[in-house]
Amino acid sequence: MKNILSQRGAMFGLDARIALAIIAALSLVGGVTMFTTSSEVKAKALIKDFETYKTAVESMQYDIKRDIYTSVVTGAEHAAVRAFASLNDVTMLEPAYRTHWLGPYLRGRQDDITMHENYGQVWLHKGSATDPGAATGCGALCFYWIKVEDVPEKDFMVINDQIDGVGEANPDTSGQVLWRPDNGTNPDRIFYKVGKTL
Repeated sequence: MKNILSQRGAMFGLDARIALAIIAALSLVGGVTMFTTSSEVKAKALIKDFETYKTAVESMQYDIKRDIYTSVVTGAEHAAVRAFASLNDVTMLEPAYRTHWLGPYLRGRQDDITMHENYGQVWLHKGSATDPGAATGCGALCFYWIKVEDVPEKDFMVINDQIDGVGEANPDTSGQVLWRPDNGTNPDRIFYKVGKTL
């Protein structure tokens, strides 16, 4: 009788180990799926943020009737950081342009608006149609570019597919969204073309 009982125990142990292995495999698959979904959710939220930023930039430029980038005060931070901060902080503008400022233009953001909630620092660059960093070389036809730092490449691909279309030939050099990988000096970053400057 003892022999039969010990066999049942052994069989139960084997069944339990198989069940645990199946549960572990399902948990692993579920965790990877949840991580992928979380990344896609963050990327799609950034797309909505880009539209909000675009509206804010267009509204402010309409109100002050000037190029935002060249209207900010001089300071320790890069002009592109001050230009983005000026969407909610009138003191970032030269005093001569403050009377026309009707902001804040990014409603609901009371904290430091130059830091994105899921990624890194947010900048308002001025550049050419294809180069966000060409503020001095864009001549009479310049564009605003929103830059967000610390955006992983997988998130960029979701954003690029949504905005510029799946299978874009040169996502680094063409389209409304551009990607710049970490180069040792600057982190991974994404640029979103907002529109023409005044």
